[in-house]
Amino acid sequence: MSAILYVYAASMSDALSGGGNAFGRYFEEQGYEFISLNLALPEANNQLVPILSTGEIEFVFSPMAYAADLMATDENGKQINIWTAFNVPFISLNGDTPAYFFDRHVNIAPNFATLYWFQEHYALRKQLPQLQGVIGLFQPCVTDAIPLEEIDFKVKENGKLFFLKNGNDPEALKKLWVNTLSPTISTMLLDLASELESQMHTPLGHNIDGLVMGFFEGKGFDLDNFSQIRLFFDAQLDDYLRRAKSTFMGKVLADFPVVIQGENWEHVDFSGKRCEYIHGGNYYKSREQYKNGLGIIDMSPNTSSAFHDRPTRAYGAHTLCITNEQQCLEDTFDNHEEVSYIFEKESLQSRIEEVLAHPKRYVEMGADMARVFNDKYPKERTVKSLVDLASLIRLGSRSDRIIMQDFFVWPPTKI
Repeated sequence: MSAILYVYAASMSDALSGGGNAFGRYFEEQGYEFISLNLALPEANNQLVPILSTGEIEFVFSPMAYAADLMATDENGKQINIWTAFNVPFISLNGDTPAYFFDRHVNIAPNFATLYWFQEHYALRKQLPQLQGVIGLFQPCVTDAIPLEEIDFKVKENGKLFFLKNGNDPEALKKLWVNTLSPTISTMLLDLASELESQMHTPLGHNIDGLVMGFFEGKGFDLDNFSQIRLFFDAQLDDYLRRAKSTFMGKVLADFPVVIQGENWEHVDFSGKRCEYIHGGNYYKSREQYKNGLGIIDMSPNTSSAFHDRPTRAYGAHTLCITNEQQCLEDTFDNHEEVSYIFEKESLQSRIEEVLAHPKRYVEMGADMARVFNDKYPKERTVKSLVDLASLIRLGSRSDRIIMQDFFVWPPTKI
């Protein structure tokens, strides 16, 4: 039987384990064996080579190119990339901008591919150096699907709204800039951060790279071929805007009877507030919150083109998701205005008030939106897309000659 291999390691809230393994059932439904391997465990090293030696692995995938550069020793004692040695397509799935950990966004051999969740991140990667192999977009589907018959909608009507999000302190990042960087650079960052935060309710933050490039063009500097600076500013400002948005969310939601759960919320004082704050989190335990909750509150990672995993998990659990206005919402749901907000206090407040005042209506709305999402983005298409990509990679990475027409020599040797 052909198999799919998922490799990962430990992560905050077990997100990498839960997120990747959630796709296992989808592959199994299409007739593939799904193998999950935590390479951080000592015994994993002894398991990997026998798994690859079967010759049955269609492809391996991992988050953020984790383990892409894993090496092995061949029969001649030479070090070689293990995925190349076994001619296994390696697909990296990326939910973050290439401004973070750029080296992990570079395909190191023809049998590697990098897929992005968001068009914004894909577009930025296409403008950066070291383009080789396949760079593409991940085909979305629900995450961690729960069968409809397992959902008790009466329980959901009496459930809570959950904001399952790690926070972080924007003021602490500003201090880091001032204490670490030259006054010239820190002032540039502070000015750009202020502009982004003041326009948090607009689409400006969906193209931070455009803001950065325009800022330097205004100074007469062309950074097209100075990627180090471009990536530095992109990453710092992306992190800042995420911190500013999550802090805004935490402060507004604190006045409602909702659950806020995650790490790094020490900079927000929840004492005496109506919310319930729970420190930490666990991907697997949160399944019950998605299943039985009134709904999930989301904020996108400075993107608009595609759905974050909180919405896709919500739709997988036939559950309402309240999130910020995004193009993907507008493209998918006729009633997108009823489940969205902009990053302004009154907008978010009114949306939460409306949901809490009419739980039955919004539970029904969530179930209907899940149906629409599943119809538009079937998980079978996601599986086929990845399997098709693996077949293309196998062909494109072959070094032995394939006998085709007399006048067609494959593969070329000078590419």
